[in-house]
Amino acid sequence: RQFLALPIDKKTTRIARMTTELGEQDEKIKERKNLKQIKSGTVLPKQTSIGHELMKAMRKQGERSGRLSLMEKRAEFSRLDKANKRKEKEVDRLENTLEREELQLEKLLRENEKKSVEAKIFFERKTKSKQKKEAEIKKLTAEIGAPFISRSERIKLQEVMIDYNKYKDLLFELSPPEWQEAQKAKALKVQSDGDPEDKQVKGTEESDEPELFFTDPQQILDLMTDLTEKSLFLIQNTTTVEETAKELRKSLETTKQSRTVALAAFEQQTSSFVPPLAQKDAMWDALGEKVGEVYRHCVDGQITNLNTLEKLAHIENCMALLLQGLDNLPEEKLTMMKMIMDSEQRSRYVSVSRRGSRNLLKDHAKWQWDYSITPRVLCIAGFFSPLQYIVSKRDNKNVCC
Repeated sequence: RQFLALPIDKKTTRIARMTTELGEQDEKIKERKNLKQIKSGTVLPKQTSIGHELMKAMRKQGERSGRLSLMEKRAEFSRLDKANKRKEKEVDRLENTLEREELQLEKLLRENEKKSVEAKIFFERKTKSKQKKEAEIKKLTAEIGAPFISRSERIKLQEVMIDYNKYKDLLFELSPPEWQEAQKAKALKVQSDGDPEDKQVKGTEESDEPELFFTDPQQILDLMTDLTEKSLFLIQNTTTVEETAKELRKSLETTKQSRTVALAAFEQQTSSFVPPLAQKDAMWDALGEKVGEVYRHCVDGQITNLNTLEKLAHIENCMALLLQGLDNLPEEKLTMMKMIMDSEQRSRYVSVSRRGSRNLLKDHAKWQWDYSITPRVLCIAGFFSPLQYIVSKRDNKNVCC
């Protein structure tokens, strides 16, 4: 940092600094040797020759380092000179631009001053001419004596007339509808009757003195207070209606959300119900076919267009008749049938025991119990239901109904 802070003439390279230090040390050594030689009076030729060679080498190195440092300094000086020249050129260019801008500003200011002076003179002339014209117009109007209205006054009067017409229309609208209808009828009568000259005269009279429903300004104030109260009431009603509408919208949104949730749940339920419903439909179809077969075997063998419920009703009627017939049977026939059943059971038991298997005996006995002639006997005896009997006989293909 100290080296960087130094000026350019005092900055040197490391080699130059080392050479200067070595030169100073050599000079000190030579001075000491010279003092010793003077004191001793003897000088060694070898030592002096070596010292001279070292001094020459050190001088050469110092010269080289000095040349290098000079070259570096010259390069730095040339670079700095170029940079200074560039900056001077930029400064000159900026000064020239500033001078030009100052000249342009001065020109603009002079032109503006001239224009302002000219405008002031022109305005003063115009004002003077206008004042003269106004004075002449006033003199002429005073000399003529006729009522003369200027253009600005006409415009003001027209604006006042427009405002008064608005107020008139407002008062006409505030008046009761019956009075409005009467005024309209009068206007129609005036238009239908009379000459155009009379109409013009009447119109001028009406325009001078218009008819009004309100005779006292207090009536208008009272009506305005009533209207303000009504408007406030309507505003309150609108606020309440808006609040209720917001609540209804919220409730509708909630109901829509609940409906969407319910519909999703219902769709899930229906999707879960579809396979069992199909199974139930298949089961009901199979039961309907079985009922039709039972109906054909027991009631009527012809094809009919009856429903399953109607077929079941016919079958129940037939079964009721059969049960009544069974109740009317005598006890002797029942005992005889029981004996026949016992004998058949014994014969089966004997045939199965010969085979040597009781398990087969049970299964075979059950099977023979359902699909042999014994159900007929049991049905008559009361140990077997008539429907099972009919089904067993249908399977056995021996209908006895």
